[in-house]
Amino acid sequence: MVTVLLGAATSAAPAPAPATAAVAGGDCSNTSTGATPISDLGADGALYFDSNTMPAAHSAAAQAVLPIEGTIGMASIGMSNAVLEWERFREGLAGTAGVSPAIKVANGALGGTPMADWANPEHEAWSLSLQRLADDGMAPHEVQVLWVKMGSQLGQLFGDDFDTRVEKERAWLNEVLVNAAATFPNLKRAYFSSRIYAGYGDNPNHSEPETGYDNGFAVRAVVDDSVQGIAPVWAAWGPYLWADGLVPRNDGFFWECADFAADGIHPSGAGQDKIAEMLHGFFSTDPTTCGWYLEDPSGCGAADPLDLGPFADVPHDDTFVDDIAWLAESGITFGCNPPVNTLFCPDDDVTREQMAAFLVRALHLPSGEETFVDDDGSLFEAEIEALAAAEITLGCNPPSNDMFCPDDFITRGQMAAFLVRALALPEGTERFTDDNGSLFEAEIEALAAAEITLGCNPPSNDMFCPDDFVTRKEMAAFLHRAAAFFP
Repeated sequence: MVTVLLGAATSAAPAPAPATAAVAGGDCSNTSTGATPISDLGADGALYFDSNTMPAAHSAAAQAVLPIEGTIGMASIGMSNAVLEWERFREGLAGTAGVSPAIKVANGALGGTPMADWANPEHEAWSLSLQRLADDGMAPHEVQVLWVKMGSQLGQLFGDDFDTRVEKERAWLNEVLVNAAATFPNLKRAYFSSRIYAGYGDNPNHSEPETGYDNGFAVRAVVDDSVQGIAPVWAAWGPYLWADGLVPRNDGFFWECADFAADGIHPSGAGQDKIAEMLHGFFSTDPTTCGWYLEDPSGCGAADPLDLGPFADVPHDDTFVDDIAWLAESGITFGCNPPVNTLFCPDDDVTREQMAAFLVRALHLPSGEETFVDDDGSLFEAEIEALAAAEITLGCNPPSNDMFCPDDFITRGQMAAFLVRALALPEGTERFTDDNGSLFEAEIEALAAAEITLGCNPPSNDMFCPDDFVTRKEMAAFLHRAAAFFP
C-alpha cells in the first residue's frame, strides 16, 4: 500500500461550473476548445496506435533500471511548466511512503527554454541543466530515467499547418533524445508528457491548439518512433496531462481556471499538485516503472516482459536470472535486504554462514547441536549446527576445528568441498589446469564430472579459480545445476 502525501488528488469529480473570476493576463471564460484528448480518441484511446496501452514488445525492449551505486536517478528536462511541476513532485516525494529508497530525484528543467533550444547540443540549456542537477546532488552518470516535457513558442510554429507543426516538433524531440543520450551515459528511458491546457491563457507565445493540444501529437510521434525501434533512446508516454478545460476526460480529469497562475499558462499551486499526483500515480502503477519505483513492488502489475523475477536488482536478461529465480522459488534464498527482501545482491560474495543456510534449505537437513565456539549470535547458527551434524563442514581451524568462521567469504574450492560432501558425488578426473596442489582438488574434479561447474574462464574453461570467492549469482547457478543430485 502506497501512502501518497504529494498534495491534492487529480480532479475526477463532475466538472464544476465555469469559473468567472478574471485572472491577470488570462481568460477564465475560455473553458473548452472542443478538441478530444488523445487518450480519449477511439474506444480504447490512442496514445499508442489505437490504444492507451503500451505494446508488450516495446515494454520488453526497455533496458532494466537497476541501482547504480545504490541509486536510481530520475531527472527532468523541459521548460518552465516542467520546472514547477517536477519540483512539486520532487519535494513531495520526500514525505511519500512506499517509494524505493534507491530513488533519487533532481530537477534539470529550465524556464524560457523551448524544445528547439534543447535540440541544439551546443545550447547552454544542457550546461545549465547539469548545474541544476548538481545543485540537487545528482551527477550525470546517475541519471537513468528522464521525464521530458517540452513546448514550443507560437512564433516558432505560427503559420504552419498541423502536420508541419507535428513534424517540426517531432524532429526537435528526437534531437533532444540524441543529446540526452550523450549527456547521461547511463540513460535507460525517457517518459514524455505533453503540455497542459492553454485555453485560459492570453500569452502571445502560446495558444490552443498550436502550442497546447497539438504538442501531444508530436510526443505521440516520438514515442511511435521508439516503438518502431528508430528513436535514439527508449521512450514512452508518461502521464498524459492535457484535458479540454472544464470538459472532463473519460477518466474524469479536467482543468479549471484555479489550477493556473495569473497568466493562465503556468500551473498554480493547485495545478502543480495535480501533476505531482499524476506523476507519482504513473510511476507507482505503470508496468514498466512500478517494479523499480516502489519499495515493495509485489502486486504492482509489472508486465511479464519486464518481470525481473523475485528481485528488483536482477534484470530479465541477466545470465543468472533463471538460476536466481529458481533459488527463490525453491525457498533456498529469501533475498538480501530483510525484511522487504526485494533485492538479491547478485554480485556480493557468499559468506560461510550464508552457504550453510543455502545448503540446509536445499537439502532439508535436520537440526544439529552446538559444535562451534564462534557462531553464537549468528543469524544462521541453527543452519551451521545442522551442516556440522550432517558432516558437510568440519570447521575452519584444523586440527582443532572448533570454529566455523561464519563471516568469512567462501572460496570456490571450499564451495566444491561442501557440495561434494553434501551430495556424496563420485570421483572425477583431471579437468582444470589451476587446481593442482589445491587442498580441494579431488572435490573440484568431482564437481566438474557432475557438470555442476563448467570452469571460470569461458570459452576455454580450462581453469576453476579455486581461490576466488563465490558470488551469490554464481552460487545460484551451482545449486541449480546440483539440484539433479538432491535427495
